[in-house]
Amino acid sequence: CVPVPDPDMEPVDYYKVSKLSVIAKGEPGSTSSPWELVPPLLEVYRERGHRRLAARTYDTKCRSCMWGCRMPVEIIVDNWNPRGLRKYRFEVSVMVL
Repeated sequence: CVPVPDPDMEPVDYYKVSKLSVIAKGEPGSTSSPWELVPPLLEVYRERGHRRLAARTYDTKCRSCMWGCRMPVEIIVDNWNPRGLRKYRFEVSVMVL
């Protein structure tokens, strides 16, 4: 395994993992789609914008859906000095249907 250089910027802990083996296979999952509705048009989605959720809400209700995502984001703390203070954290964003 090769650890990532900056864990705050990456969604994984390691790169280039090798020599993995299957210990046991679980029960087959559901073959149904993780979403219930057809997504709206792109213009409607852009108008509504994304919604930030609590991490717990995402884990319990949105994690299996293809429209939700959890990803590292860069936050510029000082809008007047974009080269200044920056923070990194994971944010949860979902598409509102």
